[in-house]
Amino acid sequence: MKRKVLEVAAVIFYFVSFTSYACAQKENHLFLFNKQISSGLQRKPEFAKWISAESSELNSSDVQIRAMKDFKTRFANTIVVKWCTFENGMVAYFKKDGYLNRVYYNKAGNWQYSLITYGEKDLPGDIRASVKSVYYDWSISHVEEIQTSEKTVYMVTVESGSQIRRLRLDDLGNMDIYLELNKS
Repeated sequence: MKRKVLEVAAVIFYFVSFTSYACAQKENHLFLFNKQISSGLQRKPEFAKWISAESSELNSSDVQIRAMKDFKTRFANTIVVKWCTFENGMVAYFKKDGYLNRVYYNKAGNWQYSLITYGEKDLPGDIRASVKSVYYDWSISHVEEIQTSEKTVYMVTVESGSQIRRLRLDDLGNMDIYLELNKS
């Protein structure tokens, strides 16, 4: 079961990280998150651009109270940039330390998972040590933390010369290569 949750989280992460993210209130009303990624896959934080005439943006008064309370507990002192509905619930997009983050809730306002983005300096020490023990000459350029009720998964981008690797680590430090790329 835990492996299945991890695999689902990894698939979600892949689509969120390497494609423009869309959530929909209806299938034809999309919210497009415009992300730009440099040659080193470092995120250039850009805020959302609405491409639909009928956006799925929510006013704070329309957000489930349970979701709003949970968000304020998890991310105190953070300002929500956008609340958006999609088929299975709602998502809060917010900016923290220059990175765009997302928190997903079901229709009842119950937390489902969070996608938190940051740099090497904010990576937990034990996770950083696991990465650097194998990739000691590589630089850590980007981290995405996927928090679920089952576990936390870290997707770490490391670079060396023309090579880029996306590493997947669990909260125990178990690591595998999720994606390998070459800069062109």
